[in-house]
Amino acid sequence: MRSERRHWLLASSSLAFTAWIGGTRTTFAAPGPVSVDLELVTAPDVPPTASQQWLSVLRDLPVDNMRIRTARDGDRPEITKPSPKHVVVIGIITAKGTIVVPGSSFSQAEIGRFKTWLTKLKSSGGETPNLTPPKTFALGLTADQLIELHEGLNVPVNFSTKGLRSKDVVRKIRSSVRTTIEIPAPAVAAFADDPEVLDELQGVAAGTAIAAAIRPLGLVLIPDASSSTVKLVMAKSSAGGHIWPVGWPPEKNPTEYLPALLKFLDVEIADTPLNEALEAVQGRLKTPFLYDPNGMARQKIDPSKVVVSVPKGKTFYGKILDRMTMQAKLKWEVRVDEAGQAIVWISPRL
Repeated sequence: MRSERRHWLLASSSLAFTAWIGGTRTTFAAPGPVSVDLELVTAPDVPPTASQQWLSVLRDLPVDNMRIRTARDGDRPEITKPSPKHVVVIGIITAKGTIVVPGSSFSQAEIGRFKTWLTKLKSSGGETPNLTPPKTFALGLTADQLIELHEGLNVPVNFSTKGLRSKDVVRKIRSSVRTTIEIPAPAVAAFADDPEVLDELQGVAAGTAIAAAIRPLGLVLIPDASSSTVKLVMAKSSAGGHIWPVGWPPEKNPTEYLPALLKFLDVEIADTPLNEALEAVQGRLKTPFLYDPNGMARQKIDPSKVVVSVPKGKTFYGKILDRMTMQAKLKWEVRVDEAGQAIVWISPRL
C-alpha cells in the first residue's frame, strides 16, 4: 500500500561499527578495501540529548569504528588517511539536525544516503564521494519528505466545521495530527477577526482541511524541510514559496473517484441561486465541495447572488456542474485529499 502511495505522490549484510558514547565502546568487524573510523562531533549549540537521538538512527553503518563527542577547537568536516588502508572521517552534528561531512550533509531522514556515502568512501580507498543530490518532487520536497507529510496529515476531520470560528477549527485539527504545524506571530495576527469557516470540512483529511480553512484569512501552509523532521509553517500568502494545496491532482480518472458524476437523471433547474443548486448536487454526490473564496472575491463572484438554470432533460451530474459553474464564470475539478478521498474544488475560470 505504501509503495502505491509513493508512486502516486511522485507522479503526482549489515556492516558493523563501533559506538563510543561516554567512554563505552563496542566493536564489530567490517571488511573492505579500507577501514573507516567515523567521528561525529556535536556543535556547541547542539543539546546534550542529541547524541543519544542520533545513536538511535545510526545503526548498521558501513564503518569499523564510530564515536560521538563534543567539539574541540579546530574541528571541521574532513577526511584523513593515517595509513593507506585506514580512513578517518570527521562529521559535524549541527543544531539543524544534520550531519555535515566533506562535500555533503544528511538529515536523520537521509541516513540511507549517508550509508551510501560511507560505502563509496570505503570502496574507493578513501576518495571523497560525490553523491547526486536527492531528487525533489512536488513542493521542493524529496520523496520521503512528501510521504512523511502526507502520512502525518491523512487524519480525517471528525467534527462539523461550518459556522465554527476559524481559530477553533485550526486548533482542533492541528491537535489531531502528528505533523508539526507552526503558527508564527504574523500568522497569528491574521486570526484577529476570527471569522467563521464557511466550508463543511468534516471527513476531509487534515492537511487539505487546514489549507482550506485558512485560505480566506490570506494564509497558506509552506513545507519546511530545514530540520530532520519536515513540518508545515503557516504564513501569509504573499510570503511566496511552495504552498500546500487544497487537494491534489487525482492519479486516476476523476470518475473512478466519483462514479456518480456519470449518473444520468431527469433534471430541470430554473433561476436558482448557484450556492443552493451546488448544495443540492453535493448532497447527491456525497462528497465535500470546497471553494476558492479569495479567487471569487477578486473576480467579484458571489454564488448566493448568481442565478443559474439547467434546461429540462436527461443528463448526468458532471454536465450539470459544467453548466451551472460556467454561468457564474467558475469551474470545478475533482481533487483528492491526503487520505486519497475525492473532493470537488470550485474556483474562478480566470
